[in-house]
Amino acid sequence: MKSEGLEAHKNVIYPKYVYEDRIKIQIEALPKPPNTVYLEVGFDKEIPENPELGMKHYRRFYDDELENIPELFPKKAFHTVDIMRG
Repeated sequence: MKSEGLEAHKNVIYPKYVYEDRIKIQIEALPKPPNTVYLEVGFDKEIPENPELGMKHYRRFYDDELENIPELFPKKAFHTVDIMRG
């Protein structure tokens, strides 16, 4: 993603749009983020100050609990204690 100029470090990516003269609408410009890392979520409610934020966006997803991902939590997020019975 970095080689294609995409922001690989972000959790939310807003796509770029270009106007297509042939069909007279704005379409999403390529490249799209990879499906293995980002999920196409849909549309946010339009924000009057920044209309681009009302467009479709991609959100990063993780296969495991967030506290088990070292890039998000380098230290343990919760205290763990071994409990012994007896």
